[in-house]
Amino acid sequence: MTIQANLGGAPATSPSLAATIARVDELTHFDVHLGPPASGEWVGSDQLLVSATDRLPDLVARARDWWDTEDLRIAASLLVYTYAQRLAVVALAAFALERRVPDVSAGNVAIELPADRPIGGIALREPRFACLGDEAQAAEGVFNLADDEQLLAWLQERLLGAHLERFVQALRREVPVSPTILWGNVAACCAGAFVRVLQFRGSPPATFEQDARACFDTLITPLDRRAGYARLQHEDREWLMFRRGTCCLSYRRAGSPYCADCVHLDEATIEAAWRKKVSPPAPP
Repeated sequence: MTIQANLGGAPATSPSLAATIARVDELTHFDVHLGPPASGEWVGSDQLLVSATDRLPDLVARARDWWDTEDLRIAASLLVYTYAQRLAVVALAAFALERRVPDVSAGNVAIELPADRPIGGIALREPRFACLGDEAQAAEGVFNLADDEQLLAWLQERLLGAHLERFVQALRREVPVSPTILWGNVAACCAGAFVRVLQFRGSPPATFEQDARACFDTLITPLDRRAGYARLQHEDREWLMFRRGTCCLSYRRAGSPYCADCVHLDEATIEAAWRKKVSPPAPP
């Protein structure tokens, strides 16, 4: 089943948003599409939220098989992390890089269902976005906002209120997993978005830390105190790292180690993992 058959025809393109999405895709390698791809199996995110369909149970089963666990709580935890990471990194990277935020509400997103993993790329079904100033006053689907505060509020409503809050609620109807675990994963994705995209994939702008902290402070409910930032001085550079506040349960899988920043590890172990992450690779 292709996305066209599932979701309808291709939307009109938006050159400015297309340039932003291309840049975000180049940095994240998340396979982000503006408009429906011509092949592959895709499902609208809004279809995952409808209890009358089997879309979400099927996705949980894919996650269970991929992560090789019979514990559906672990599968649900790792699924929400993977799902939220794609949305958060795309939306927050677009904000930080170009102050242009795509509409990632559930009704405007489609998820690829590849044969070799639970979730593949994501597609924005219509080129709706918000930006600062009067970038495209007459363009349909473009929301011109006055300042960063309004832009972050627009992002929060679409990323959390109109998507991830609904996804977490739907997932908990399928699997009896703690909301603290699920929202801890969402918080880690949001906090880590800036670190992943800007600090390790390119030169961060001068406002990097200000953006990261302001954005995360805005996305405070229900993410409050479930992730945050810490400074790391390594060699001749200071790095901004994100720190989880909850456990994702991955270590409970047979033979699986703790995550490098797991809350069950001591500070020295986590710092050593951070230093290894920011160190350049050894020459061959």
